Amino acid sequence: MEIDPEADMYQIPPLMLQTLVENGIKHGVATLPEGGQITVKAWVERSLLHIQIRNSGQYINGAEVNPSGHGLENTRQRLNLIFGRNASFNIRNENTGTVLTEITIPQYF
Repeated sequence: MEIDPEADMYQIPPLMLQTLVENGIKHGVATLPEGGQITVKAWVERSLLHIQIRNSGQYINGAEVNPSGHGLENTRQRLNLIFGRNASFNIRNENTGTVLTEITIPQYF
């Protein structure tokens, strides 16, 4: 983990990061025979909190890996309800062996 001390000034919706890290373990690291890694990085830039979660594995965009799971969609909806257009959420393959999940949120009082 690499967390900027300024990140302490921001409120993150309850259990949001836990859900995303858990997702990276369940659908990424745990599926690899050799295991893998998860990293979390947070920093503040231009009054926005940027969070990146990287995990070993591959994101299958558009394919339902777990049809009963709603974690990623719930994350999108929660961010939209709380922050509107001021927040963003993105998940993609950073390269052939790493999934990158990114969240950007404004300060919320």
